[in-house]
Formats: sequence, structure tokens, C-alpha cells
Amino acid sequence: MIRIIIICAVLLLGLVVGPMAAGHQGYLLLSVAGYNIETSATTAGVLLALAFIVLLLLEWLISRLFSCRSRLRNWFIRRRKQKAVDNTMSGMLAMTEGNYRKAEKLIVRGAREHHTPLLNYLSAAEAAQGQSKPEQRDNYLRLAYEHEPKAELAIGIVQARLQLQSKQFEEALATLRQLYRSQPRNVEVLGLLRQVYLKLGEWQDLLDLLPNLQKQKVCSESECHKLLRVAIQGLFEQLAKDKDPAPLINSWRSLSKAERLDPVILAALCRQLMLLNADQQAFEFLKEGLKLSLDPQLLALFGRLKLNDLQVAERYLDKLIESQPSQAALYRAKGSIQLQLGLPDKAAQSYEKLVSLKDVTAEDYLKLASLSEQARLPDKAAGYYRKGLNLAIASNP
Repeated sequence: MIRIIIICAVLLLGLVVGPMAAGHQGYLLLSVAGYNIETSATTAGVLLALAFIVLLLLEWLISRLFSCRSRLRNWFIRRRKQKAVDNTMSGMLAMTEGNYRKAEKLIVRGAREHHTPLLNYLSAAEAAQGQSKPEQRDNYLRLAYEHEPKAELAIGIVQARLQLQSKQFEEALATLRQLYRSQPRNVEVLGLLRQVYLKLGEWQDLLDLLPNLQKQKVCSESECHKLLRVAIQGLFEQLAKDKDPAPLINSWRSLSKAERLDPVILAALCRQLMLLNADQQAFEFLKEGLKLSLDPQLLALFGRLKLNDLQVAERYLDKLIESQPSQAALYRAKGSIQLQLGLPDKAAQSYEKLVSLKDVTAEDYLKLASLSEQARLPDKAAGYYRKGLNLAIASNP
């Protein structure tokens, strides 16, 4: 616009000054390298004005040409970016539909011009996973990291999830341990690490992780307590493979008092000790637990003890029955001990007392029916079989 105004002003000036200078054109002599150019001052001025106008026109034409080239380049760039967005969207829809092969092709094609190639490569990794192509999956994750090294945490979490899905537990563990070293408070990393420890039976590592799980609220207090029980039971089973009760007992003693006397944990300890034929030690631990709670699990194990002197166990149960005469599990344990002692009549009396109380099971009636048969009491045995069957049907409608 300014240049057009200048041109108009020059032309207007020529129209005004031209006639005034018509009778006074003046004289101009230009000498260059032995050549002389002669003209009037008015003509020279007109020629200069025309040359200036031509230069302005040339500049305008050149700028228009470059402007068109720039607009064309920008159009192609926008078109490629829009195509990348369209490919990415189509790929995502294909993956949602379960067409992983098509999804992978479109998403990777879209990654070349997409403004967020990281997300494309992560999605492509999931598409490769859907086709059971772990090597291609890992390649896409590597490309994602090359495009966005700062997203190491997000990429690592996706990698660990996919490794878990494909049951590559050892690889997932290596990935998550690396992430845990740099991000020990990340909830997602902690949750995935918990899953891997459970799958691999890394019980001691899971126990070490539990305080952080609870602190970061990855699990509630009750959930963490259940997880603690599972981990300790798994650890006891692991330690029992050495066929030596000492490491097992030492592990139990390393727990807090509340954990040691937890009926589930104490039952897990005694169960493994009995499998190692350390019933006498299990007997002592069971007595310690029964002082606090007549837990059915502990009493069930008590009735299966194989001791040199089972009468000691029977007398101990008699003392407990004196203080808790309505506890059915006590009579069940006593009857089991009496059977080991070779006292079927006394065992029958214990089971008869048991079935008169609450918490009786179909197995209790079957046991009593078997004892009645041994005592040659068929009618009585038939009655107990019938009651046991009715209870079993009622319990499993």
C-alpha cells in the first residue's frame, strides 16, 4: 500500500512539475568509461521515475511468487498432518474393533506426521501385542522412547503391562524394578510390582513392598492385611522346601507379635511344621494361639497332630472344653485325637456332643455314621447318613 502511494505521488508530481519545467528542461551530461550520455534533465527524471516503478513492480512480482510457494508448502504440510490425524483415528477405531493388523498399519503411518508420535508408537505396541508379536511391540516402545526420552515412566509402565499380559513375568519384573528405583512412590508401578511378585512367588520382596503399598494407598488396610497373610503363607511354603523347621520358625519369629498370633498365619506355620513331622513344635505353637482364640483352623490342625503322647493333647482339650463347653470345634478336635488313640467309643461321644451344637458340618455326620457302623448300630448310622446328606444338599442348593 505504501509503495502504491509513493508511485501515485511521483506520477502526480510529474503531472504538476512537468508543464512548469517544459520551457526549462535543463541539460544533463553523463560520462562513464569514455562514453558520454547527453539528455535533458526532465527526460532523465522521467526515466529515473520509470526505472523506480519497474523495480517496484519486479519486487512485487517476486514477492508474490515466493508467497505462493510458501502457501503451497504450508498447504502440503497441513494436508500431511491432517492425513496423519485421520490415519491415527482410523487405527484407534480398528484396534477397538479388534483388527490389530489394520490398526498397527494405520497408527504407524500416522506417527510420521502426527504431532504426538509418542502416543502413536505406544498404541502401535498394543496393536503388535494383540497380534502376539513381542519383538515388534518392543521395537515400537523403543521408537517411542527415542521420540520422547522424558516419557520413560509412561513408556515403562506400558511395557510392563504388555509383558504381564503376555505372561513374560521375569521381563516385567526387570522393567518394574528399574522404574521402582526412580519412582518408588508411583501408584501404578507399585500396583504392577505387586502383581508380578504374586505371579512369581517373590514372597519376601512382596513383604518388603507392603509398607509402601499401604503408605501410598495402593491397597486398603484390610486388603494389605490379606496380602500380608498370602505372602507369609507363601514364604512358609517356600522355606519348608528345605526340610528344616528352623528357618521356618525364625521367619515366624521375625514378625510382629500381632502378626505372629494371627490365626491364619499361625495355622500356616503349624501346617508346614506338621508336614515336616515337627508336630511337637506345632503343638506348642497351637497352644499359644488357642490361649487367645479358639479359632477353627487352629483346632482343626490340633486334631490332626501326631504326638508321642496324644493323651496330653486330649487333656489340654478337656481343659478348654471346661471353659468353652459350647464350642463345636473343640469336640471335633477331641474326637479326632481319640480316634488316633484307638478310642472309637469315646470319639463317638465327642461327635454326638458336637452334632448337638451349632456349626456342625455334613462331614461330622458322616464321621459319626461311620463310627455307628463300627459299633454295629445300623439304624443309628442310617439316621446320621440321612442328616449328613440333607445338610450337604441344604448347603449346596
